[in-house]
Amino acid sequence: MTPTSAIRGLGLLSGILLVLTGLTPLPAVAAAGPAAAVPAAVAAADPPILTDPVVHDRVVSDVPVPWTAQILDGKTSSVAETGKWVVVGGVFSQVAPSSGSPQLTRSSVFAMNATTGAINTSFAPSVSNGQVRAVEPGPIPGTVYVAGSFQGVNGVNRKVVLMDVSSGAIVSSFQAPSMNGAVNDLARVGDRLYVAGVFSSVGGVAHGGLVALDANTGARQNFISVQLTENQNYTGLDGQARAPVGAKSIAVTPQGDQMAVIGNFRKADGLERRQMALLDLTGSSATVRQDWRTDRYAPACFSNAFDSYVREVAVAPDGSYFLVVATGGPNPGTLCDTATRWESSDSGQDVQPVWVDDTGGDTLLSVVSSGAAVYTGGHQRWMNNEGGRDFPAPGAVPRPGLGAIDVETGVPLAWNPGRSPRGVGAEAAYVTDAGLWIGSDTEEIGHHRYHRPRIAFFPLAGGTVLGAGSTGSLPSNVYVGPAPQSSGTAGDVLYRVNAGGPELPALDGGPVWSGDDGTSNPYRNDGSNSAPWPAGGATVDGTVPASTPPEVFDSERWDPGARDDGGEMAWSFPVPSGEEVEVRLYLANRCSCTSEVGQRVFDVEIEGNPVLVSHDMVADVGDQVGTMKSFTVTSDGAIDLRWLHRVENPLVNGIEITEHLPEETVPESRGFTRVWYEGGPVVENPAPAPAGDIDWTQVRGAVVIDGELFYGMSDGRFFRRQFDGADYGVARAIDPYNDPYWSNINTGSGQTFRGVQPSFYSQLASLTGMAYDDGRLFYTRAGTNRIFSRAFSPDSGVLTQVVQEVPGFAPPSLGGIFLDEAGEFLYYSNAVTGTLSRIGWTGNATVGQPVLVSGPEIDGMDWRSRAM
Repeated sequence: MTPTSAIRGLGLLSGILLVLTGLTPLPAVAAAGPAAAVPAAVAAADPPILTDPVVHDRVVSDVPVPWTAQILDGKTSSVAETGKWVVVGGVFSQVAPSSGSPQLTRSSVFAMNATTGAINTSFAPSVSNGQVRAVEPGPIPGTVYVAGSFQGVNGVNRKVVLMDVSSGAIVSSFQAPSMNGAVNDLARVGDRLYVAGVFSSVGGVAHGGLVALDANTGARQNFISVQLTENQNYTGLDGQARAPVGAKSIAVTPQGDQMAVIGNFRKADGLERRQMALLDLTGSSATVRQDWRTDRYAPACFSNAFDSYVREVAVAPDGSYFLVVATGGPNPGTLCDTATRWESSDSGQDVQPVWVDDTGGDTLLSVVSSGAAVYTGGHQRWMNNEGGRDFPAPGAVPRPGLGAIDVETGVPLAWNPGRSPRGVGAEAAYVTDAGLWIGSDTEEIGHHRYHRPRIAFFPLAGGTVLGAGSTGSLPSNVYVGPAPQSSGTAGDVLYRVNAGGPELPALDGGPVWSGDDGTSNPYRNDGSNSAPWPAGGATVDGTVPASTPPEVFDSERWDPGARDDGGEMAWSFPVPSGEEVEVRLYLANRCSCTSEVGQRVFDVEIEGNPVLVSHDMVADVGDQVGTMKSFTVTSDGAIDLRWLHRVENPLVNGIEITEHLPEETVPESRGFTRVWYEGGPVVENPAPAPAGDIDWTQVRGAVVIDGELFYGMSDGRFFRRQFDGADYGVARAIDPYNDPYWSNINTGSGQTFRGVQPSFYSQLASLTGMAYDDGRLFYTRAGTNRIFSRAFSPDSGVLTQVVQEVPGFAPPSLGGIFLDEAGEFLYYSNAVTGTLSRIGWTGNATVGQPVLVSGPEIDGMDWRSRAM
């Protein structure tokens, strides 16, 4: 694919200019064979160095049209549309119409009608000794540049030729100079043709991988003299792969002011630029941007196999960003086997991509942006697979050989036609006003669903319009779920212990969680051990109160002894005799050594009575999951607890003892309600809201995006359905990781295409709130006072595994959240007091100071809820 394939050329405009000046709109051509000397047409004025971009308003259909021609062998490397023709280049010898017959001989390039697929029988160039690596629309509709590693075309020994597609003849007025290496890519912008490859000399003049030619005559221009030098990985050591130095792919902004070049090089004009450089094209000659450098492509990716691993660069229709895809193998932490977005306006000596989409070990070969989506091709099994190493890691979704990515976030969209078998990969991706062309070395779209040998066209018609991501603005109805019921009716906190760990601050204004990381503790016997665990490694279930810091599960106290050895771990807390208390035990299995059911089993006694018998934490809630067990007991002067061995060693992560309130003081649970809200104190009483068939007591976080309700459930499931404020559509489970079509199909590499749910699903039971803004799903969790977020696509339902936190924002007892788009405010509740506050919001961070706006003591409104 030509990296500027997202850009329509000036062919139509040039044609009009030629007509207006009385010049012939057709190029000078020669019959097949050596080009005849024909004077070049002289335009009345230089065309502007601007291009008209292709911009789609939707994602293309996932069903390829049936009328495309067939390529019967080899592979497709590049596609271009010019006039009424689509020209396809690569390495092949036989083509056929969509019916499969008759078979026609073609030498690595052919043309078909762009709307019917009918093969142009007049266009049959003879390409000698090499392959066609790039085709690019010519300066006049119906003409095309053909370039590659070949010796020549129709007996004309050049690496770049201009051809008239209707006649199949070479345009003799275009005569490119000789080049001593292969051409990999072309990009025409106005009257200039940029050529990229692995040459070092053009017309006898030194050009290290880049040169500019006159788009009409082929004459070498002095505009680019940037030299790409030195191998990326190869340093002369045995076993290192070595490839020619130069440019692999280029992309030029439609304004003609910047070029991105990628390839096998370490330096550009002597400046360190590992595999990628940006060029400034605004002056009298092109220069390497000294204010732009990235080292993200500096690491080697299996240097025994790859000297360079970048494969293609493309540009946004508006020129605001560049896209790069790469091969390289599974090397987590690098940009091997990734798609990335780079802002063209960024600067610095350590520029980072805006987003990275990782395949987890599979090659990406092609990329293009339509403005509505970024399309990638390769032989990938999955995308969104950060952390994968030839296997699906949490977050991975099936995307066999093809994928569409959200332009802003890099999250995979729902478009998923796939290619199975995957072959070496889809090397060409090209957008036109009518849709998307994909070229590859395989014959099937889907798993043998659509037979489209080596070239397929996905039309814009029938595609999907993506939502704007609107979540509503105040004033409006705000829907509030039932108030959460405490697992115990707790009063004042008497004791809190972070077993085996340091002191932790309280989240609710109560007493701190006292540290227990020393040998002795006044509340327990000696002989037990403490163990720290990686921070944040455990999720929590719905039993854990919002007032419990999740760090409680980052340490434990465990007993290394044996049952009835006289030293079983025991605790004793003084409490006045006759006082009724609630004892809360916090438990989580964090050791991988006991991650299976039956590997750790123990008993717990309180006041000599068994409260947990043969308790298996993994069987109860799973591995790496924090839970809370609550027991109401009456003190005899002290609350005594004892842990007893059965299998492995018993443990505890935290202990909390609170007063137990009489039942009559427990407030009655509020149902699902709605309240008209304008941003301050509530002025109208809340009213019952239509609940549909949803059990709102089990809902864990909810948000409406573009008229669709997204919500989690306490059992770890995630749903979506239409909701207009009164009526609900059919509930659909959100689980793109276990795609019903692809999950059980074999990849051909020893597994199926099934992905893996991200950790968000195991956290759903603990969610207390959910909001969406600018491509990210924000959420709160019981037991923490922070807001978390993940990149999220409402189109596909895909979430990333990577989690971010809203910086510098940690209010006590954080509960539910919602965003006011118009006012640019974040509203959040207090899970203990039921108040509602607001603070300024910038899209991913808070600004200013919070303001208390509503609550039981202000207007009688209680905002405690797990869905708001």
